[in-house]
Amino acid sequence: MNFVRDTWDILWSVLGWFQSITFIDEWEEGVVLRAGKFKRVVTAGWWFHLPFGIDEIHTMNVKPDSMELDEQVLTTADEYKIAISVNLLWSIFDIKKCVLDVEDASDTLSDIALGFVHELVEESEWDEIRTKQFRSELKRRIQRQARKFGISVSTVKVANLAETRVYRLII
Repeated sequence: MNFVRDTWDILWSVLGWFQSITFIDEWEEGVVLRAGKFKRVVTAGWWFHLPFGIDEIHTMNVKPDSMELDEQVLTTADEYKIAISVNLLWSIFDIKKCVLDVEDASDTLSDIALGFVHELVEESEWDEIRTKQFRSELKRRIQRQARKFGISVSTVKVANLAETRVYRLII
């Protein structure tokens, strides 16, 4: 049984070397690399390329996507302990930057956003965090950094915000 499956996998892999047409879906864009170097950007449709692994097409979904960041328990500038979680609406606007400059777009965006939430909360006081200016500044910082990687952040929402008590257990 494994012999048949393994043989099929090898055969399918070898046939893939001869593939010279790739279909890009409407919600995707791709980057063509020829011998590992950037050649061009491709959008939706049928695309011919060189077989035998000479050309590789790396595609990504460019539709807007939402992301819920992990909840963080932080201390404000005026020593309030708070729990905060943030939601983002983002998309890819420059596929070349996103594929060539970033390993994983969603992980990178998540790390950027979590860092800015942490930084901005520690710089701000409790009353400031509950204002529209706080959310605007958070969005501005995340957008500015994300754009360097071809990512556009259209919405930043504070999903949960509460004053909390922090207990540390030593096990």
